[in-house]
Amino acid sequence: MMKASVRIPCQTKNLKEVREATRRFMQDLPISAYEANLILVAIDEICANAIIHANHSDPDRWLVVRLAYKNPFFQVEVEYQGAGFDYKNHQSRPVDEIKDSGRKGGLGLQLVENIMDKVEFKFTRGKNVCLMNKNLLKPINNNA
Repeated sequence: MMKASVRIPCQTKNLKEVREATRRFMQDLPISAYEANLILVAIDEICANAIIHANHSDPDRWLVVRLAYKNPFFQVEVEYQGAGFDYKNHQSRPVDEIKDSGRKGGLGLQLVENIMDKVEFKFTRGKNVCLMNKNLLKPINNNA
């Protein structure tokens, strides 16, 4: 099993470190550049949400991304402090409704759900954790 992790202060300017570590990790995986980039978007979205919404970009708080690969499964764990996310009661809104509201954002989690096979949020060890799984033998949803 291959593993890697990266820890950053909760500021969006530090997301570059997560992207670079993830790119290095995925470079030898049996995945196309297109799919690797989509997975990178999913990870970036979850991390940005944790930084902005849960931690209000507080540089004194930390976010940890753990990557693991055991053929054919790629797993991402994003552990963060701050407010949790009630994923079980979250309902995705239709794209037209989001667009018509004039509000910026609102599509990120739907995008993540289309890219990854499984997304779950939980509270463990006193931290919030988002787990994402992707079977690399299964094509990514074309709606991503």
